[in-house]
Amino acid sequence: MSAWDRWAWPVTFTGVIVLGMVLYFTVEPPLWVRIALATGIAIIYSLVPWLVARRRERKQYKAQVQSAKRVRGAADHNLQRASIHPES
Repeated sequence: MSAWDRWAWPVTFTGVIVLGMVLYFTVEPPLWVRIALATGIAIIYSLVPWLVARRRERKQYKAQVQSAKRVRGAADHNLQRASIHPES
């Protein structure tokens, strides 16, 4: 797991929460702004597991494709070698 996977979401959440606190304590935003912030945080919080799982699945799929290409390349190499040097 990369540093981006470990730190991106916690830093984002912390930033959004701190921004909300700063707004709340400095300008006393209207009710609709507070509701929008809370709703946005809830939506992000509910989407994060799905986004992380999707990213992980894409990485696994890419790794499988690369592995298949390597296996196919090795098989092609073995076929070429067998056709050049047929065993008697």
